[in-house]
Amino acid sequence: MKEEKRKNIEGAERRIKERKKKEKQNKVEINHVEKTEKRRKEEIKVEGTTMEIIRYTGADINVITEEAVKEIGMEGYETEEQIVENIFGTKYKLTKEIWITYKAGDTDRTDRFRIVEAPGMRILIGKDTLGEMEENGKAWRELNQEYKQILGEEATGKVKGVVAEIETIPGKRITMKGRRWEYKTMKAVEEKVEELESKGLVRRSRSSWFNPIRPVWKPNGKIRLTLNLYFLNKIVANDRYSLPRMQEVIEAAQGMEYFTVLDLKDAYFQIELREEDRHKTAFYVGNKLYEWNVMPQGFKNSSAIFQRVMDGILREELNKCCRTYLDDIVVFGEDKETHDRNIRQVLKRLKENGLTLNKEKVQFRQKTVKLLGSYITGRTQEPDNARQKKALRYEEPKNKIQLQSFLQFANVYTRYIQGFADKAAPIYELLKKGRRFIWEEEQKKAYTEIMRECRKRTVTFLPDHKKEFIIETDAADLAMGAVLLQEDEAGEERIVAWGSKKFSEAERKAGITEKEYLAVAFGIEHFKYYIGGSKFTLRTDHKAIEYFENKDALGTNKLERIRDRLQTYNFTVEYRQGKEMFKPDALSRMYTEETNEAERAERMEIVKEEHESKGLHKGRKAMEYKLGRMYEWKDLKKIIEQVIQGCEKCRRNPTKKKGGEKFVEVERPMQLVAMDLVYIDQTTPILSILDYYTRKIWMERLETKTEEEVVRKIERFIGRGLKPEKIVTDAGKEFANRTLQRVLSMNGIEHHMVTPEHHQGNGRIERMHRDWNEYLRKNTEEGKERNVQELIEDFVTGKNQMYRRCIGMTAEEAWKWPESEQLKTSNKRTGRYAREFKEKRREKFKEGQEIYIRRTEMEMNSKIGPKCIKEGMVERKMENDTYLVREKDSGKVKKKCHTQIARKENFTQNDSTTIRGEEHEDRGSRNDDKDNNDELTDNSTDDQHVRNTSGSEICTGYKECRGRGTAMDEREGCRELHELNVADRDINQGTEDGSKSISNRSSRAQDGHGNADGILGKNDQETG
Repeated sequence: MKEEKRKNIEGAERRIKERKKKEKQNKVEINHVEKTEKRRKEEIKVEGTTMEIIRYTGADINVITEEAVKEIGMEGYETEEQIVENIFGTKYKLTKEIWITYKAGDTDRTDRFRIVEAPGMRILIGKDTLGEMEENGKAWRELNQEYKQILGEEATGKVKGVVAEIETIPGKRITMKGRRWEYKTMKAVEEKVEELESKGLVRRSRSSWFNPIRPVWKPNGKIRLTLNLYFLNKIVANDRYSLPRMQEVIEAAQGMEYFTVLDLKDAYFQIELREEDRHKTAFYVGNKLYEWNVMPQGFKNSSAIFQRVMDGILREELNKCCRTYLDDIVVFGEDKETHDRNIRQVLKRLKENGLTLNKEKVQFRQKTVKLLGSYITGRTQEPDNARQKKALRYEEPKNKIQLQSFLQFANVYTRYIQGFADKAAPIYELLKKGRRFIWEEEQKKAYTEIMRECRKRTVTFLPDHKKEFIIETDAADLAMGAVLLQEDEAGEERIVAWGSKKFSEAERKAGITEKEYLAVAFGIEHFKYYIGGSKFTLRTDHKAIEYFENKDALGTNKLERIRDRLQTYNFTVEYRQGKEMFKPDALSRMYTEETNEAERAERMEIVKEEHESKGLHKGRKAMEYKLGRMYEWKDLKKIIEQVIQGCEKCRRNPTKKKGGEKFVEVERPMQLVAMDLVYIDQTTPILSILDYYTRKIWMERLETKTEEEVVRKIERFIGRGLKPEKIVTDAGKEFANRTLQRVLSMNGIEHHMVTPEHHQGNGRIERMHRDWNEYLRKNTEEGKERNVQELIEDFVTGKNQMYRRCIGMTAEEAWKWPESEQLKTSNKRTGRYAREFKEKRREKFKEGQEIYIRRTEMEMNSKIGPKCIKEGMVERKMENDTYLVREKDSGKVKKKCHTQIARKENFTQNDSTTIRGEEHEDRGSRNDDKDNNDELTDNSTDDQHVRNTSGSEICTGYKECRGRGTAMDEREGCRELHELNVADRDINQGTEDGSKSISNRSSRAQDGHGNADGILGKNDQETG
C-alpha cells in the first residue's frame, strides 16, 4: 500500500511539473503582466489563411511568430529594435514587424504585429487591440440592427431610378458563341447561372444576339461569371465619365483619425439594365440561352456608369466625410464621434437609394485600413502585403520578356524607394536595342538589391496642405529627379513623393547648369498639384540656381525661357551641399506615374499568347487589329513590339521581306481561285487553295501526289458549294491533265495555267506558301513530331483569322461580309495602286524583236555565272505579259514571262558589261510588313555596286541604297535594276597576277532606272 501511494504521489508531482512547463511555454506575452490574466484561443482567417490565435488581455502589444509569417507567405519589415520580456522575465529582441488583415468578429481588421521567436503560440492579440475590437464590435452590431436592410446576407440591392443603357450602332448584331470550357468549369458555371436566375439577375432568352462567356475562378474557390463582350463593346460609344485618381482618394485621409471602408455587394448587379437592351447581353450555357437583367461585368461602360451613380448618390458627402472609388467607399472622421456621425449619414444615403453592402469585407472604425492597394493612416501610406507576396514569388529573369515584367512590377516602388534607377541601371542595359540577354554577376547583384528594397517597409507621408512644401531637385548625365518633402510635428522632414524623368537625346548634350535648370522645371511642374498657388522652398545642390532671379546671370536664352515658365510659382531658392540633401533619384529611367504591375504583366501574357496563337507568330499589324478590337490599351503597340523582339523563334527565323510583282484585280468572292501543292516534307503533299478576293485559304492533305488524288480533292471542294469561276494553277502534271479539265468543264470553271518555270505567276498563293514554310520552321523541332492534320488546321484557322491590311479586315470577316464597303474600298485602292505599279514596271516587247533569254533557276548552278545566255526573237505576245519566243540556237518556241527575257538592243558589248535602262517614274516603296505582303513575290536580289554613265555613285546594293538619301527616282530605279539581276557579274580571267577576279560585280546603268535588260560583255561570252 505504501509503495502504491508513493507511486501515485510521484505521478501527480510529474504531471504538475509538465503542466507548469507547458504553461511557461505558452506564457510568452510581452512586458510585465500578472499571472492571473485570462487567455482565449480561437481560429480566424488571417490574410486568407485559417490560423489559431490567442486573445490575451495581459499583453501590451500584438505579436506573431516567424513560422506563422512564413505560413501566410510573407516576410517582416525591418524596424527599430525593441527589447521586451514576458511574465517570467524572459527577454526578446524584436527587429521586425508586419501589417496583417484578419477577421475580427463580423468585420475585417488591419493591425501591426511584432515578429517574435517563441514556442507554444503563433499569433497573439494584445489588450489594446482587444479593447478596440470589443468596443467596435458593439458599435457595429448596433449599426447592423439599425441598417439590416442594406447589410443582409443574400439580398442584392437595386439602385432606385437608375437604368444602364447599351446604345449600339443601328444594323449591327453580335453572334459569338465562344469556345468550349473544361468540364469542371462548366459545371460550376451551370450552378452559378441557376443561382443568378433564382435571384432574378438573369433570365431565359430568345435573343438573336449571343456573346461568349468568360468564367473566372476566385481565390476563395468560387466562380465569377463574366461575358467576353469585346465585339459588343466595339459597336458601343464610350462613356467619357472619368474615375477619380486613386492617389487623390488616399490623400483625402490626411489628418483623419478613424476610418471605415465599405464594399458594395455585387456592385454592378445593383444597377438594372434597360429592358430593350437586355437581349444584347445574351449568352449560352450548354444548350440554354440566357440574358442579363442587370448591368453585366465585361461591359466597357460599366465602371463609368457606376462611378457616376455613386458620385450622384453621395454628392453632398463627398470630400466632406467620404470618398468613393467604384464599389469602395472610405468614410473618415477627425475623432470617434465625428466618424460615427459620418458613417450613419453615408449608410442612410445608401439605404435611401436601395444599395446593399458586403458586410464580410467591411473595415469598421479603425486607425489603419487597407485601401486601394495601400495601408492608410491619417499621416502615412505604404504598399500592402500583396505586393510583397508577389516580390517573394519572383525569380531571376531568364529572358527580356521576364525582365520587362519584373521592372514593371518594381515600377510601383519608385514612389517609395530612393535611388531605384541607380540600382537598376545594370539591368536596364540589357534592354537596349541589339543587346543580347546575358545575365551576369552585375545584373544579379542589382536584382538582389532591388528585391531587398521591395521587401522592406517603405513609408511616405500624406501631404498636409496647411503646411509649406519643400522640393529638392538634382540632375545627372541621363536623367533628372525631384523629391517632395514636408516637416512633421517634431520638425523632422518627411518624404511625400519621389519624381524622376529621363533626359531627351538633345537634353543629354546640354551642360550641367542647363540640366540642373531642367531638373528644377521638372520638379516644380511634376508636383504642381501640391505647390500651385502656395509658397514653397526649392532646394538644390547647384550653386548657379541661387541666381535664378538674376536675368543677367542666366547667360543663355534657353535658361531664360525656363525661368519664364516658372514665373507663376511662388518659391525661394535654398542652396545646400549634396551630402545634406535627400538626393532625388536622378538616374531613374522610368516615369513615376502609378501603374498596376499585375495588369501590365497580364497584358504581356495576353499579347504573347496572341503572338503564338496557332503557332503563327503573328506580326505587328495582325496583333494590333485583333487585340485592338478586344482591349483599349494605350500601350498596346509598345507591348506588341516588346513581345515580338523577345520571341526567340522569331529571331531565329527572320522573315525575308519581298516586294510584289503583280496584282490581279477581282470584284467578288470565288471569281478567281489559286491552287497549288505544298509540302511538309518530301513525302507529305498538301493541296492549298486561296480565294483572290477575300484571301481565305483552304488546305487538304493528299494521300499520294497523283492527278487522281488531286482531282478528287478538287471535286470535294466544289461539292461543298465552293464553286469558283476561274482557277489558276501551275503547269504541273497534277493540274495539266484531261481528267481535271473534264471536271472543270462540267462545272463551268475556267482554268488558267501560269508560264512554266515562272512560279511568280501564281504569286499570291506562293506568298502563302512562304508563310507556311515559316510556320513549319517555328513549330517543328528535331526529334519532336507533331500531328500533320493538327498543323494544317492550326495554320488555316490562324491565317484566316489574321488581319490583312490589303483588305482592311481578316479573311474570315471578308468571306462572311463580302458586300462590306470597307472590303470593296480596300480592294479598289489596292487595285488602283497595282495598275499604276504594273504600268511602270512592265516592259513591252514587239513581235520580231531580238531578245536575250534568261536562264532558269534550275539551269543556274553558280551564282557568279551570267544569267542571260541564250539569244532569241519574240514570235507573239500572249496574255498577262507573256510571250512566245523562239530560241536562236535550237529553234524551239517557248512561252516566257516578261521577266525572263531582256532587250538585246539595250546592250553594248565592251570589255566590261554596261546596262542601259529606260527612265521610269517612282513606283512606290517596298512593303516591309510581314503580315501584309499578300501579293506576288519578287525575284531575288544580290548586293551590287552600280554606277550611272556619268560615273556618280548610285548605290552599293539595294539594301544599302534604300537608306542612302539618294533621289527617289534613282533609288527606285536602282531597285528595279537589282531585282532583274541581268548580267549581274562579269568574270575576267587571265589577269596579270594570274588570279581569278570579278572585274565588275554588277552591270553599270546608264541612268540608274527601270526595266534595264542586257547582254553579256565580250569576256562573258568567252568564259560563259
